[in-house]
Amino acid sequence: MIEIYGNSAGDTAIVGSNGVEAGVTQYGYLRVTNEPTALFTDSFDSLDTTNKWTTKVATGTTTVTLGNLVMQSSTTAAAYAGISTQASFSPDGLNFLAEGMTVIIPNVVQANTLRFWGWGAVPATPTVAVPTANGVGFELSDTGVITCVIYQNSVKTNTAASGYTATNNVPFYTAIARRADRIDFYINSTNLPVATFLIPALDVATLPAYMMAVNGAVAPAAAAQLICTAFGIGTTGCNTEFISDPVNPQWRANVTKPSTAAAATLSALAVALHPSSPLNGQSAHDAAIAGNPVRIAGRGLSAAYATVSTGDTVDLMCTLQGVQTVRPYTIPELEWSYAAASGGITNTTDVVLAAAAGAGLRRYVTSIGISNASAVATEVVLKDGSTVIWRGYVAANAPLTHIDFSNPLKTSANAVLNVACITTASAIYINAQGYTAP
Repeated sequence: MIEIYGNSAGDTAIVGSNGVEAGVTQYGYLRVTNEPTALFTDSFDSLDTTNKWTTKVATGTTTVTLGNLVMQSSTTAAAYAGISTQASFSPDGLNFLAEGMTVIIPNVVQANTLRFWGWGAVPATPTVAVPTANGVGFELSDTGVITCVIYQNSVKTNTAASGYTATNNVPFYTAIARRADRIDFYINSTNLPVATFLIPALDVATLPAYMMAVNGAVAPAAAAQLICTAFGIGTTGCNTEFISDPVNPQWRANVTKPSTAAAATLSALAVALHPSSPLNGQSAHDAAIAGNPVRIAGRGLSAAYATVSTGDTVDLMCTLQGVQTVRPYTIPELEWSYAAASGGITNTTDVVLAAAAGAGLRRYVTSIGISNASAVATEVVLKDGSTVIWRGYVAANAPLTHIDFSNPLKTSANAVLNVACITTASAIYINAQGYTAP
């Protein structure tokens, strides 16, 4: 039966067999709560400790078996086995943040054990007395009693009986819906909460989902087990849209205020806005490269800026009119040159212009200057090791000739660059320039 009633103050409610089903304002607006939108889910096909979960075990084990998340404390005193989400979650104002899971408990009554599930900060060492430092959740004592609890600064500050008794190996559903002003606990139904804490005193509102099976100081006869067959986190707040990862929706983008750059402490997806540019580079001039900096601007200069350290981000150099200053081929540090020896080359022996550059590197020749101070003409060859890559003829008493290679000559990787005369008794002077590159 459903009944609609009102009172002298103008309040109206829809009442059913479970009590007040919905409220209606004086203006006729029906008060409703939306179904939660998923923030985090796991089918437990495998245990994802890279993106979703962090295990917390000592002697015990946390594993995924046949699509179930199984926490087992072992029979060692003070042992424990648990898990928490890597992401932490907080209610969005007066929107409910809901966590739901289906639970199986093989041995409900197990002396010297405790099982906790809900929201909680993971302590350094979980114990039966303090399974979480700050948190809210369901607690199964060693007598098989399920209670709803709040821990504040490692002290249990709130306790309420759930009125539910679990049965060995029989699945049951639990949910916790919390917002700034209240926390509701549900078991096997979301019509009426089994317990409610109004204006909860949580030290920390932003918490990971957390489950733990822990032994007491006396070893139990059998391990405490907590099995989760289905799990999800959602929010009823539909007034805000999020940019999130489609596979791991707990990774949501952060948008910082306009004067603040993205920080490493933000979530995996981050959007930072800056007043002067919507595309803010990650590395300033003369700072170590981080990520993938945006490097498209040049700096107008009338004098060179101070030399930076190798590997640092640098500004492109431009004239004061914005014309980019460039040099061909490579940086000065990778250039090489060879100066002719006194007396020139007078025999047919190979002369090294540039030694082998090292693994994967070649010597490139961009230009040569060549002359003959004798009455004997000769051919001159440049060699990639022993292989001729250029041949020229120098007449008797030939003056200096300068030759540029618009397509630089190159050696094989890690090969010496040689020059040689074909005829003995000439006096060839050769100077060469080039650079080193792969």
